[in-house]
Amino acid sequence: MKRAAPAHEYPSKQIKLSEHPLFEKPSPERDPNTILEHGLSDNPGYIPCICFMTWRPTKKHRAIVETTGTALPKCRFEVEFTGACTEFFHEIELKARDEFLLSLRGARIVKLEKCSLPCSLPMKLIYEEGVVIKFLKRRGPCQTVDTWKLKEIANRDEDTWFLTPRERTGQADVIEEWVTELATASRPSTKTTPVLDSSISTPGRGHQTRPLLATSHSGSSVTAVQEEVNPGTLSRPPVIPTTVGQPTVKLSKKKMRELKKQERAALRSGVGILPESMSASTNTHPSPAALSTTVHRISQAIPSARVPEDGQQVPIRAQVAAPAFATGLKTSSGRYDPLKNALPVGALCNLIGVVVHASSPSRTRTGDLSCNVKLIDPSNTVVDNLNNFGSFQINCFTKQHPQWLPQPKFGEVLIMRDVKISNHQGNTMGIGYKDKMQWAIYCPTTGKVRRSDLGDVPESEGADQGFGYQFSPFFQPDEAVIRYCLKLADWWLDVEKQRKAIGEVHQVGGTNEGLSVHDQSQRKHKLISEAGPHVPPSGYFDCTVEVLHGHMNDNGVYSLYVTDYTVNEAITPVQAEWCPAGLADHVLKIEAWDAAVEVVQTMFVGEYYSIKNARMKFSQGGYLEGKLNEQKVRKLDVEEDSDVDRHFKALLERKSAWRETNVVKDEGDDVFEYSTIDLASEGKHFNCVVEVLHAVYDGDGTSCIYVTDYTSRDELATTNAHGSWGDGLQGRILRIALFNNQAEMTKSVQAGSFYTIKKLRMKKSTTALQFQGQLGGMERLIFLLNPRSDDDKLNDLKQRKEEWKYSRETPKAITKVQSPQSGSEPALRGKTIAELEADLKCPNKSRITARIVDFRPWNLRDAVVIHCTKCNQDLPDFQKACFKCHDTDHEYVRYLYQMYLLLQDEDGKQLYVSLHDESSVFNDLKRTDINEDRSGFQAFSNRLSKMLGNLPEIHNGPFPKEKPPTIAPDTPMLSLIVDSWEVEGKRAYCLAECEDLLAR
Repeated sequence: MKRAAPAHEYPSKQIKLSEHPLFEKPSPERDPNTILEHGLSDNPGYIPCICFMTWRPTKKHRAIVETTGTALPKCRFEVEFTGACTEFFHEIELKARDEFLLSLRGARIVKLEKCSLPCSLPMKLIYEEGVVIKFLKRRGPCQTVDTWKLKEIANRDEDTWFLTPRERTGQADVIEEWVTELATASRPSTKTTPVLDSSISTPGRGHQTRPLLATSHSGSSVTAVQEEVNPGTLSRPPVIPTTVGQPTVKLSKKKMRELKKQERAALRSGVGILPESMSASTNTHPSPAALSTTVHRISQAIPSARVPEDGQQVPIRAQVAAPAFATGLKTSSGRYDPLKNALPVGALCNLIGVVVHASSPSRTRTGDLSCNVKLIDPSNTVVDNLNNFGSFQINCFTKQHPQWLPQPKFGEVLIMRDVKISNHQGNTMGIGYKDKMQWAIYCPTTGKVRRSDLGDVPESEGADQGFGYQFSPFFQPDEAVIRYCLKLADWWLDVEKQRKAIGEVHQVGGTNEGLSVHDQSQRKHKLISEAGPHVPPSGYFDCTVEVLHGHMNDNGVYSLYVTDYTVNEAITPVQAEWCPAGLADHVLKIEAWDAAVEVVQTMFVGEYYSIKNARMKFSQGGYLEGKLNEQKVRKLDVEEDSDVDRHFKALLERKSAWRETNVVKDEGDDVFEYSTIDLASEGKHFNCVVEVLHAVYDGDGTSCIYVTDYTSRDELATTNAHGSWGDGLQGRILRIALFNNQAEMTKSVQAGSFYTIKKLRMKKSTTALQFQGQLGGMERLIFLLNPRSDDDKLNDLKQRKEEWKYSRETPKAITKVQSPQSGSEPALRGKTIAELEADLKCPNKSRITARIVDFRPWNLRDAVVIHCTKCNQDLPDFQKACFKCHDTDHEYVRYLYQMYLLLQDEDGKQLYVSLHDESSVFNDLKRTDINEDRSGFQAFSNRLSKMLGNLPEIHNGPFPKEKPPTIAPDTPMLSLIVDSWEVEGKRAYCLAECEDLLAR
């Protein structure tokens, strides 16, 4: 039994959390050092903090904080939230670099025997009963969070749930009870009919009609209900009948709180909520048709209490239900589900629906063809908003033939089999995969089933490039399916008639967000001339463009310049050497951020791309530009895509028309002369034809390729050629370092293939007297050659290759007599360590002969440094990203190899040298965290194995603090190139190169 209502009103004002007396004077700032020494006092105060490190909340939330401000000394300590605080982790969760005032109320101090590495004070503050935090700077809203007050609010809401609600006399409450009476009371003499005119007659004598909109149980449609109401009864709210003889189901506390929140939200907006238990009719006589008008959620149907002036009408879009029709079908060939069925994600199903949208075929980033269709049937139809509200979307894919994709017309019936149910961003949709989906189209005008005009395209093909089973996307539906399609077509004719009859519905008495259905503006393909920051939706658009130029900025943002040969008058014309004068006002600058940076660096000048989800915005300087954050970029091929993609075809036509009226300087292949590697000049650009021997891709460092044209050069004699691919080619291999967009080419070049390389430049290496090629920029400069082509330069290269092979196979007539020093190891030469230290020239590069007898760090896995490229600082071992730079995405993290070697020559003289990341010893090694990357550590160890000998075995285990290792080092004598320079009046040495590694 419910308790009697209290005499007083419930307080409606919520407690404000933005202010708190604990952080107002005279509450003092407390020094953690004083707290550690003397403990907490009666007046706890607070500590100004910044979050240094945090752990993900589980059953407790741990963080390491650091004091801020000038009044307190800098120190770090640990805090822990547990117990009653766990309920409010969402409000009090700390993130790195959050600034806040931490109240000491409810804190308990725990002294630690020793502090952790990032802490400076051996203490921990534990909050079990609650906590008060005032956030000063964070990503979320900056406010004061008091868990005690939050708990008080939650308890008050829970305790007042069973109390009898106070009397409500507002118009919203009266309307609520009107609809409740209509939904629950039986009136045989009353006629219930759908009404589309929502105007209300002026009150007068007799009975007046008042139309009411009530949602159906499914919540997907709204029916207008007209009921006769006596004006005399409007002076008092009608009594709501209660159910007799039906037991009350007790709800859980969690469900009570959720319903209470919904009720408060509805009351603030002027709308009431009818509990579900009151929505059931108490009359046992009403017909099923009358029961269908039962109100499920009045908050979705009742207008607010605000009444406009006489004659004022507020237009809205009401959700009008479609004509009734039983959906779904079971046949001998399978079951066809209604489009609104709650099918489980991942299930395969068959669907039939009327087409309200079908896109043209287009290519995805993976090269497949795709299209999108939207279907409706009576289960998901809202008559006045078919496209955006109730339709079921299906993305269809195929590999090669556009004719294999369904291209139905508006109003035709599409039959689909083996569609997989998926969930994308909370929306249920279908996916028709290329090797599963089958479809057929029923045309209502002809009454026949049709498919696309195939032409020369086969009806079926073998899967797996013709070796698998025969698959066809087409099928012939049986008679039962065709009869169902005929019923759908007739239903669609009735829907079309009703849509034309609806027009625009008006509402009197204020707006109603529950009934208004706003069209969800969808992102569309636009020309650059059509796009703008205020063009729906919020400036987002898709486009098809040609790349003109691009460059990386210092802040990590990539600037991309594109055109689709249309003019946007709001864009400032570009003035640059790379831009033709006639194209200056056709260029759009797109700033690529985050994940988009990686993909735009692979885009080349002169190539065409489809870009999705770009956005027009104003730059800080007030200029119009584009922005791209996602990797939604796909390269277009003129031969394959121009006939499929209509936007691409239109772009090519506009470009052709522009070239007819503009003179463009055509930079042909003769801008730079072709040359062989042996005749190329240092520092000058040239074109060449080469064979690729090996490719190394390093996303964090320098990618490179090793090539040859089978000409020899002295500066190439010591080129670092690892592996069997360089056997017999000493002095003929050129290493080409790739930068900018060229680095991505290392992923696609094939060893053993022939390529034309343009604008190549050779420079002398700084660490050795050898040439290295350099290739950068945004243009495509590496082109694959057909080995069967009649190109003269390619034929010359093949001839030189045959001569080289013949020279290796022909035995030497005279063999060189080995000198007495010749043996299994090469002769060692160079200075001693004493001679190196006595050399007064600095900086200098010298060759010494020595062996490595020790190295640091002790554990070889620790020979990696985590470096932030933004602030140019090395990070501690326990940090995986730079907190100072807010590098949450690890965007600026780079891994660098660094260690120190102890060298010893034949005289026993020792010298410490550094081995840094730029040394040729680490050439072509992937920069990675070798503590976690097993394959990376294996490659790192293998590279150093010849130099270190048995030292890694000696260093196996913890560092010996008392006794030195008893095992003697067994390492070879090496020919080493050592650089020397002066640092703060002292001489420093680093190992630039190990010649024994180059010769292996």
